[in-house]
Amino acid sequence: MASEPQYIRFRSTTNPFVDRSGTQIGAKLDTQLFMLSDFTTNVQNLTNMVTNAGGAYLCFSSMDASAETAWAILPMSNAAWELGCSGTANSGKGAYYSLGLTAADGNGWVGFRDEGREKQPGSTATIVYRFGIRVGGCIIPWGTVPGVSTPSHAWDFKHSCSSQVTDSVGDVRATLNGVGSNMSCSKIGGVRLDGSGSYVSYGSWTWGGVTTIEAYVKLTSLSASQSVFDCASGEGRLSNDVALTASNDSALHVLVSTASINSNNDNNNDNNNNDAGLTTRVSSPSFWPTSTWVHVVVTMDGPQVTIYKDGALEQQLSSGQQPDRARRSHCYTGKSNVGTDEFLTGSIAYVRMWNGVAVNTSEVAMIYAHRQDCSTYTCGTNCGNGECYSDQRLISSASQIAGQSDVLCCEHVCSEHECRSGDQLKSNASSLYGQRGTDCCEIASTTSMSSTTTTTKTATATTSST
Repeated sequence: MASEPQYIRFRSTTNPFVDRSGTQIGAKLDTQLFMLSDFTTNVQNLTNMVTNAGGAYLCFSSMDASAETAWAILPMSNAAWELGCSGTANSGKGAYYSLGLTAADGNGWVGFRDEGREKQPGSTATIVYRFGIRVGGCIIPWGTVPGVSTPSHAWDFKHSCSSQVTDSVGDVRATLNGVGSNMSCSKIGGVRLDGSGSYVSYGSWTWGGVTTIEAYVKLTSLSASQSVFDCASGEGRLSNDVALTASNDSALHVLVSTASINSNNDNNNDNNNNDAGLTTRVSSPSFWPTSTWVHVVVTMDGPQVTIYKDGALEQQLSSGQQPDRARRSHCYTGKSNVGTDEFLTGSIAYVRMWNGVAVNTSEVAMIYAHRQDCSTYTCGTNCGNGECYSDQRLISSASQIAGQSDVLCCEHVCSEHECRSGDQLKSNASSLYGQRGTDCCEIASTTSMSSTTTTTKTATATTSST
């Protein structure tokens, strides 16, 4: 028996669908199903969902009184879903449909032409048109992947540079802390954390038991302990904490604590998972490279902790535990519940979570294969604003530069927050492209004499160092 078709639905803040209403009048009438502007604020941008719609379907349905009936399922394989490539000729294209016909044109909105057809047999009521995307060849990484259970929560940081990021599956909102100072984001690179106070916090929610956590991460540097995901009922490691961390020896650590019993934790030192207050730590050595995107999936099912890297099994140990079911309100990416731990330095593309499900090896391979199918923001061979972080700008000749990288397309814009105490922006800093603080700042001086003195001290220090 064929499996039940699964649908990805565009979500709004008030309704899983964005609705447009229209009345059949027996004549040809263009009906807008939605405008691109519907997806530019607090709802998911259309670009998030489909950038290459081959194999996907638009599903229309009608609302008649309290009954909703599927009305038309139209193939999207010929649709032009090249949306949002800022500054390029493809900006604002959408798919236009005529009932019974194929995709014809794109003018910044999706709709269809009502050609006087009967909307429902025997019905004369006003139709409320609704839509969804049937899963086909194009999968969003935080949406439903064929053959894999639907995640419980999903946060995509590749398409939201605002301070709030909506949970595209559940209702736990994420907050970007440090926006505009220590944090920046791009539609290619996700949210970038600088290790100096920028982090993501999540709302509180109740979860536990069998658990899967997924993240797509690029670490810029390593330190004693940085948290990719840390979620607990309170501060510290003994408050129903679940943490995925990176250490300076490149290891991934999975830490789980149950009840907050403090010094009574595992008194027998037998690593018995039934002990109250047990804290376990499972590690995978040499896991984290730097400056490289890494796809990590961790499952916790009873004492068994399984770690996957880039779609393949990396480590499987039975010395761990699954988290207790509890309400956790101290949940972060980039920040630890241990005050002495460092903030994360690197980029996070997205985080997903499955409650009650431990995905298996074949499912992880499918998840990894779909990690960029519909999320990677590309603008053909030309650069676009979407490729630059919020503290960057397009290079003046970027339109002639081929590439998908912010290194090729963008230049750094200096700002005062990059300078240390006693330093100031260089006079030509606004046109500099370089590392943070290195090429942007100079020692501040109020008079030429103090400037000369400062220069002399600098030269002397350099000589002494040599």
